[in-house]
Amino acid sequence: MARRLAGRQVATAESCTAGRVSTALACADDAQSFLRGGLVSYQVQTKRRLLHVDADSVLSSEAAVEMAVGACHHLHADVAVATTGLAGGEPQDGVEVGTVFIATCVSGRTAARRYRFDGDPLEVCDAATRQALIDLARALRATENGDIGPSTGTVGTRPGSSEPTADIAQGVPNGHDALR
Repeated sequence: MARRLAGRQVATAESCTAGRVSTALACADDAQSFLRGGLVSYQVQTKRRLLHVDADSVLSSEAAVEMAVGACHHLHADVAVATTGLAGGEPQDGVEVGTVFIATCVSGRTAARRYRFDGDPLEVCDAATRQALIDLARALRATENGDIGPSTGTVGTRPGSSEPTADIAQGVPNGHDALR
């Protein structure tokens, strides 16, 4: 992971995954060389006050992007990944349970995606954590290749399934492997 980061520091901002992404990053052998820290902002007021989320809904790509940017700012990181969504309960703000928004911010460039995962809350959290690590690795690869993509907004949509699409599933039994 440290090689791919090339000296950059990573932060997380998490809601529905409640620190699982940060935990996965901390389990890497070289975590001390790149992991700045993580913020868990589960409640709406926490997202708004701590991470300065201004999006109309905290269950949106826009909110995920603001969370990632806020994590970079507050933790003085160059790279961040953020998660927000509904792992369980009832639909809110027109968002179905199992919907997760994941955003990355790499050297000021942001991207976000909306995913739909099936299962109970634990299964949704696990799938969202794996996907956040995969999205982080993709964003880092894109900057390595000079393909930094759009500066803001949603860059894709995931079909309604807990199974990863074929292009990311190959050789990635858990998201931590994506970071290598």
